[in-house]
Formats: sequence, C-alpha cells, structure tokens
Amino acid sequence: TAQEVSLTAQEVSLTAQGVSLTAQEVSLTAQEVSLTAQEVSLTAQGVSLTAQEVSLTAQGVSLTAQEVSLTAQEVL
Repeated sequence: TAQEVSLTAQEVSLTAQGVSLTAQEVSLTAQEVSLTAQEVSLTAQGVSLTAQEVSLTAQGVSLTAQEVSLTAQEVL
C-alpha cells in the first residue's frame, strides 16, 4: 500500500510536470505569434516607407522636369 501511495504520488508529480511543460509550450507559442505579428508590422512599415520614398523620388523627377522646362523657356 505504501508502494501504491508512492507510485500514485509519482504519477501526480509527473502529471504536474506534464501540465507545466504544456503551459510552457503554450507560452512559447504565444511569444512566437507575438514575434511574428511584430515582424509583419515591421515589414508593413518598411513597405510603407519604400512607397513614400518612391513617391518623393517621383516628385523630385517631376520638379526637375519643371525646372528643365522653365530653363528652356528662359532660353527661348
């Protein structure tokens, strides 16, 4: 009976350890999801900045074209 109680206690301990490990896995999974979300957010920000740079470059090209046009008019 003492051995049975000991075995039962060991089973309870193992079950507790199993629950603990499962909880840790859930925590790690949640952290991974959080990191993935942050990566997606950073990527979106990067895409947004790139789009702004393209827009600014286009504006710069447009201004340069206007300057060339004005210079041509002055020459005329």
